[in-house]
Amino acid sequence: LRILSVEHAKERFTTEIETLEEGKRYRLTLTLSPKGPAGRQTEKIRVLTSSKDMPLLDLTASTELRERVWASPETVDFGVLPIGLVREEPNVIRRLARRLDVHHPGSPEFRIELRSDLPFLDLRLERATENRYEATIRLITENLQVGPHSGFLFVESNDAQSPRVKIPISVTILDQ
Repeated sequence: LRILSVEHAKERFTTEIETLEEGKRYRLTLTLSPKGPAGRQTEKIRVLTSSKDMPLLDLTASTELRERVWASPETVDFGVLPIGLVREEPNVIRRLARRLDVHHPGSPEFRIELRSDLPFLDLRLERATENRYEATIRLITENLQVGPHSGFLFVESNDAQSPRVKIPISVTILDQ
């Protein structure tokens, strides 16, 4: 068996084939391009061989390329909450707090600000390490209204290559 060629789209990654044991074993190495489009993506890699029984091998490459500034988790969901429980039990709000980590290349000059288009969020931000901030997100019970709510958290940074990150956020408040 000989590998004749390896075919795939070139914008996200490159590949290199290495012969480990002539005619039997090969190593395919995939290298992400730092200039490729950000996000998760699945792409096909076609390996053409000299085999009559299996002239074509279809492989799948699942890749993730992040922006210079990125958040984890990628979404914040408070779930479904009854309004009565939220307003009558202060400990519930503390237990429901969500944490968001904002990562960046690491520099003492790097700064971020956090804001949201939802009026019932309390946002606290502190630098955890040189390359990570921690945000605590809590619901403000006085501002909550019944219904489904969705919006965004906006991470504004002084990084010229990645000045803004949008994180979807949601909660549903039941009238109970």
